[in-house]
Amino acid sequence: MAAKPLERYPLISQLCNVFGTDSTLLESAIAAAEQGEGGCFLRLEAHICFSKVSEANVDPPKPLLLGSIDLRNGQTLVTPEPSPGTGLEGQDLAHTDSHEERPITVLPCGNSKPAESSHPTQTDEYEGRKRRKVVGGLRLRPRTSCSREDDRDSSSYSSSQTEPVRQLRSETRFPQRSDSKKASRATGEPSSVDKLISGIWRQLHSNTELNWSTLATHATVGVSGEVTAELFKAVSNLCLRHSNKTQTARALEMIVQAYWTDCYEARIKSIRLERPTSSASETRIAALKEACSALGWGDKELRNKMAIWRGYKEIKDAGGWASLVFASSGVYRFCKYRTRIDDGLALRLQQIRSAVELAADTLHPKWRELLNVIGQGSVALYNGHPHEWVIMPSRSVQHITSTYRHLQAEFLFKFIDESIIDRSLFGDIDPRYTPDIDQNTCQVCGQLQSDDTTLNRCACFPALFGAPRKPVPIQIFHTTNGKNNGVIARCDHERGAAIAEFVGFITNGIEDLDVMAGGSKMQGYQIFQGQMASFKNFIGAAESILSWSPAAY
Repeated sequence: MAAKPLERYPLISQLCNVFGTDSTLLESAIAAAEQGEGGCFLRLEAHICFSKVSEANVDPPKPLLLGSIDLRNGQTLVTPEPSPGTGLEGQDLAHTDSHEERPITVLPCGNSKPAESSHPTQTDEYEGRKRRKVVGGLRLRPRTSCSREDDRDSSSYSSSQTEPVRQLRSETRFPQRSDSKKASRATGEPSSVDKLISGIWRQLHSNTELNWSTLATHATVGVSGEVTAELFKAVSNLCLRHSNKTQTARALEMIVQAYWTDCYEARIKSIRLERPTSSASETRIAALKEACSALGWGDKELRNKMAIWRGYKEIKDAGGWASLVFASSGVYRFCKYRTRIDDGLALRLQQIRSAVELAADTLHPKWRELLNVIGQGSVALYNGHPHEWVIMPSRSVQHITSTYRHLQAEFLFKFIDESIIDRSLFGDIDPRYTPDIDQNTCQVCGQLQSDDTTLNRCACFPALFGAPRKPVPIQIFHTTNGKNNGVIARCDHERGAAIAEFVGFITNGIEDLDVMAGGSKMQGYQIFQGQMASFKNFIGAAESILSWSPAAY
């Protein structure tokens, strides 16, 4: 005997008993729902009234939806609570007649397990519509305990889909203030003029030989079989000679090209005198045609070369022939890609013209022989040690003895590169060396020090050991603040780098004079720089400039 429909749904039977409702209609509805293919639900609504009998002229309040019961399986279906602040949208959603548009959460009846939803996309579609309707409300969506429990039990939702809940998240791409400790210090890049002048000073204080004799032919060296030390030395000397020859030829090329530019401008003036009726442009075109015919070049090619040659001429006019001859390899690029005429090149070269000629005559005494190619050979203006001459504030150069005429005694001073030992006191022994310490071992790194590059292993003082010594790029200048003479560096020096040795006359027993004392109690010595020393004697006595700067000296 089949059980009645209400007996299978005890919750519906309890509701009928509480309100005394006839269950005949419910039983027929349940029977129809079980036979039909579509769903059938029992919807429970409630009205809040203030009297037992409703008034006819007063509109009944809107019903409150309590939930629904699926008549096919007897499970309770509860509508989630509307989010606070939704207003009329939440009420409109609560009164939607179609059950397909209402999100439902399946709650178990009694101890039965919740049935898995066969349409998981309905909730997603509703959540998407609901989220679009409340755009602009920056609030968190409250979640009911039932939905949280359902989320824990339903593995399909937690593993494959994410519930579209609005969240407040911080924007990580917001620009942050940079850390001052990590910010690099701004350093100014040298201009092209600064690079050109620095190249001139580097070339002046290098070991390059620029003289006419280097262009003479030399015997060739052939290598066959094993390369011995003597053969390799001969090939190295050949390479050095041709390297000097190339630089000499390059200097001759710039001299001739700058001189040609002078002659070209002089020819324009001559044509103007020969043809007084011609305009300035016609005169220049005539001179250009003569040059193209003589050189065998086209008009465009000659104009491009003349733009570079005019740069050579400007360097020669402002800084003299020495500035052009000792210009580095970057002078071609500087003259070719120069964009500004008022970059201060002429003024800077005029300020250092006498200083450049001083360094050229004292360090490269044969450089003026190159000017014989254009018939302008001259005699050197300065000779002797480069530090025997002082650059005056008027940019003229005077001998160092003229700056000490205020002294009553005769000024006697000698520039030396190595210390001189007083043999009458020490004989053949150098008092600077102690018996317990190896004089050829560096006290910093413990490696061997030697002037021979093949034996040297110390890299602490590369300017003093391990390579041929170059002239120190230092010049003496006369100060304007009454401190007499000081020194100025012409090239960049790294901070803490050793550029020269403290040299002087090594003796003992001097009193009441400035000396550097050293040695031990058993054997002491003094280094006296009053009569012989290097440029370092002028560092502490006057205002010195040891870092290169565009000075006016």
